[in-house]
Amino acid sequence: MKETILQSAKNIHCIGIKGTGLSALAGILEAQGKTVTGSDASGPPHDAKNITPGIDLVIYSAAVPSENIERKTAQAEGIPELSYPEALGQLTQNHKTIAICGTHGKTTTTSMVATIIKDEVDPTILVGANIPALANRNFHYGKGEYLLIEACEYQRHFLHYYPDIICITNMELDHVDYFKDENDYQDAFASFLLRISENGTIIIPKKNEKIKKLTKDVQQSRPDIKFIEYGKDDPDFQKIHPSIPGEHNRLNALAALKTGQTIISLGDEVIQKLNSFTGASRRFEQFNYPNGPIIIDDYAHHPTAVNATIRAARAKFGPDSKILCVFQPHQHSRTKKLLKQFTTAFQAANEVIIPNIYKTRDTQEDIESITAESFVKELSKHHSHVEYGHGLEKTLYNIQNRLEEFDVIIFMGAGDIIAISNQLKSSSK
Repeated sequence: MKETILQSAKNIHCIGIKGTGLSALAGILEAQGKTVTGSDASGPPHDAKNITPGIDLVIYSAAVPSENIERKTAQAEGIPELSYPEALGQLTQNHKTIAICGTHGKTTTTSMVATIIKDEVDPTILVGANIPALANRNFHYGKGEYLLIEACEYQRHFLHYYPDIICITNMELDHVDYFKDENDYQDAFASFLLRISENGTIIIPKKNEKIKKLTKDVQQSRPDIKFIEYGKDDPDFQKIHPSIPGEHNRLNALAALKTGQTIISLGDEVIQKLNSFTGASRRFEQFNYPNGPIIIDDYAHHPTAVNATIRAARAKFGPDSKILCVFQPHQHSRTKKLLKQFTTAFQAANEVIIPNIYKTRDTQEDIESITAESFVKELSKHHSHVEYGHGLEKTLYNIQNRLEEFDVIIFMGAGDIIAISNQLKSSSK
């Protein structure tokens, strides 16, 4: 076992501890017997006093800037720091690591792999949402040799990890505030694949030309790597029908099955597990509003995922169901860069409301380049019922007065749109 700062530290303080990834890592570290404290913008608040004597490591969320008061205090005290991806990278060094990467479907696929292998090999698991297989938590501290993680490409975070098995769900340009273009994005994935251990295994989708080209280039320099393909022509695909709808989720399940098969022998019972998979939090998470529409919360924020989610709802609830999609674009820069793809992403919805654009990591130039109103104007060229919601509060008020008009309402986005779906659910009790 490799000695790392993460392994030797006894008292660890986490800045941004409520973040999806860091909260899971903190739970794992605490389960290992370490003393873990934390702070977050939403409380407990950041304060120099939180850096108490005896802390021997600080881990900070990638969203926490260098000028954060706790980071500055820790630096002044000479306390070692690790970013969340750096800390997770050190954790991967002491396990056989299964890493799920891709533009879409990472959380769902990781959750499905967790469902398959948890009781078989007792892995340590870190996933981007609370899931039933982990008692509705986002982590599990296992006693086995395997570690199952999501590997995020943003800012090339996954280049800190040491994978033994990689599963790629898909690959198309995202995080446009960081990656210069599609070549830059693909280069990050190529670099990640090359980090795999000797004789490692990579699971890839068939008929994805970008990924096929990428893996061909990788294989030329690393002939030791074993590649396994999955696709709709696989006999198991016909047997897979998870509770969460959509062909994309059937492919996620097949990817999970192929990943699980790399470490354990799986029989037909695993298909039953996959078919009973009900999803992770905010991944087509369904709520039946009493005497009203079905409410769905979903994390989708890239045009491809938005399109797939709405079409999955249409397939599940039927051609005559009236579907309202309430979509909060994530980042002005992403919305502007992917505008053309967004314009045709909502065709399967009857109506669309855009309450606002969630601002994060945007410059003033980004904010001025596209507004919710101008976004609606572009969407309206391709869809006859798109409206600007004038913010979350007014959007909620509008929906509450029109509930009887819809069979399904999908709240979609990676920002704070869940605040209004939660209020809607609370008002039903």
